[in-house]
Amino acid sequence: MTRLQNSFSKTSILCLLLLSSCLVCEATFHKLLMMMMKPKDTCPSNCCQMMTCPKPKCHPYQVMKHNAGWCGCCPKCMTQLRMGHPCNPKPKHPCPKMPSSECGHGLKCKHGKCCK
Repeated sequence: MTRLQNSFSKTSILCLLLLSSCLVCEATFHKLLMMMMKPKDTCPSNCCQMMTCPKPKCHPYQVMKHNAGWCGCCPKCMTQLRMGHPCNPKPKHPCPKMPSSECGHGLKCKHGKCCK
């Protein structure tokens, strides 16, 4: 009976060790995978070479900006906001979802509003 208990105990410990090593391997693999993947808000270095850009038709209250579309590759019609309208600051680098509006001529976005 002791041999059976001893064998069962060794088997249990072995299973526990195998299970814990699998968990460690899976966690390490997940971390490596996340480090290799680019965040969704960055553009690949060669994205503009793969793009075919349509020429947009702007409304009277919009201005065409040449590098304002997806990842800064394509032209885009930008809605011109007036003084006091809510705004978002321009991104510091091109990103997939570029803004579609900006403060009008002579205005800047400060504290979330267009002002002089």
